[in-house]
Amino acid sequence: MDAIIGAIGTFVKRRPEIPTPSDIESILNPPLPRPDWAAYVSLKKSVQEGNYLMPDERRFLRECEEYAKKHHAEEMDNYRAAQLQIDQHLRSLAV
Repeated sequence: MDAIIGAIGTFVKRRPEIPTPSDIESILNPPLPRPDWAAYVSLKKSVQEGNYLMPDERRFLRECEEYAKKHHAEEMDNYRAAQLQIDQHLRSLAV
């Protein structure tokens, strides 16, 4: 209950109207930030070159892929563009 009251207080400080349930939900559980697709491509290229990734880097890759799947309509074009860059890099390594 304290979290909900705190969320309402946070909302009212920003806007003059009464918050809707979805407003409160977004304060309590904010949406994940959009992935940094350039960093994703860079890490995937590094893997293809045989470099070891740290656990947080592997987690970042997984989170980007999960985000793209959950936000299919919004992010799939960005994910596909990233995959295209990665595939091109892999082909350049094979030459």
